[in-house]
Amino acid sequence: MDKIKRTIYMYELMKERCSKNGYSENQEKAYTNIINIISNCKTEEEIMKIFKDDPTIYEEVAKALVLDKLNASLKAAKENDYKELEDIYSQRYKEVENDYKKAFETGYENKVLLFFNKHSKKIRIFMDIFYSYILYKGSHPEEKNLEKIKELCIELENMEVSFKELTQIDEFRKCIDLKDSEYNEYVKDVEVLINTKFDNSDFNSVVNNKFEKAWESLKDKETFMKEIGLSELKNTYRASFLVVSPEDENGKYEFINEEREDM
Repeated sequence: MDKIKRTIYMYELMKERCSKNGYSENQEKAYTNIINIISNCKTEEEIMKIFKDDPTIYEEVAKALVLDKLNASLKAAKENDYKELEDIYSQRYKEVENDYKKAFETGYENKVLLFFNKHSKKIRIFMDIFYSYILYKGSHPEEKNLEKIKELCIELENMEVSFKELTQIDEFRKCIDLKDSEYNEYVKDVEVLINTKFDNSDFNSVVNNKFEKAWESLKDKETFMKEIGLSELKNTYRASFLVVSPEDENGKYEFINEEREDM
């Protein structure tokens, strides 16, 4: 096989690789163009002269690589429904397509970075609302936790998005490990809470009543309770674990990586 045929074969392999991966349409076209040019040449000298006289042939390959990378990022943005990021990549694609030198200008990367910083902040706030909600509805129904929920929702509004809007986005929905029915109740409850004035008088009353009843039943059994405590002490130790949640609601939690501490 002579050098011209070997060169054509090399570019055909590169073209085939681009064709198979599904993300290199521009590179495939650029390599096809090179194959057509070389195929019409009879000598190596003729090939060298064509490429020397027209440096844009190789430039088109480099341009195609940049365009394909941008196109892959654009597709990913569309699949994840990142409209703002989609616009950034789309604009950059058009700029490079019209003028290859634009590929060497910096600036658009900062726009991408700003988008992801903003997006990460939205996810953090969204999760913080859920954690504050758990605290408020669980063991700490305090005013500061209710106010925290309200503050976080306002913070989202300042980022030009609402809590309700984020709850409708699949990516954010997956952050909250609740069944759909529970998730819908959670969303409704948060929307009520952000317009609710703090009042835990009922909660305090219930807790105080339960405490008083528990104390009444135990205050005459102090010696008995101490004996139980002492007898169980030898079977007790403090430890930390890594907890692995079950795959479904009927599964069991796994406790691994146990680290014991001295009592």
